[in-house]
Amino acid sequence: MNGQQFVGINKFCDSIDEITEGYKSISVYFINYNRSEFFNYLNIEPIGYVLNGDGKSKYVRYSEIHKHLPLMKFINFKETKSRTIEGKDKLYRLVIMLEETKFNDFTYHKSKILNGNEELTEKLLENYKEDKIRIVDEQNNMDEEEFGDITEIDLDMI
Repeated sequence: MNGQQFVGINKFCDSIDEITEGYKSISVYFINYNRSEFFNYLNIEPIGYVLNGDGKSKYVRYSEIHKHLPLMKFINFKETKSRTIEGKDKLYRLVIMLEETKFNDFTYHKSKILNGNEELTEKLLENYKEDKIRIVDEQNNMDEEEFGDITEIDLDMI
C-alpha cells in the first residue's frame, strides 16, 4: 500500500491550511474505519468535512480536500481515551483543533471522536459518491487530453 493513502492528523491539517484559515476546528465525518493489527491505531475513511469557528460553519466537499491530498484514503491516528470508537455502521466525526499544540518537543493538533448526527448520513454519502464520480471523470478527461494527439499508424505504412 502506498504510504500516502494513510495520512496522519498533522499532515492532514498542514496540507489543507489554505482552506481552513479563519476557522478553529474541522470535523471529519466517517462511517468506515479499521484498527491496525499490530499498533493501537485507527484508520478512518472520510466522507465529508465541516469547518467551524466563531459561530460560523462551512461544509467542505470531499472533492475539495482531494485536490490537496489526492492519494489520501485514510486519516490515521493513535486510539486514545478521547479518540475511540464503539460500534459499526454509525456516523462519527473526528473533531480536530486547527491550532497546533506544543508539548515538550512534540507539535500536534488536539482531537476527539464524537458521534455524528445520524440525519446527515444519507446526504454526506450522496455528496461523497457524487464527488468520487466527479474525481474519476476529471481524471479520465485529463487522460484523454494527454493522449488526444496520438493517432493510429496505418498498417500499409509499415
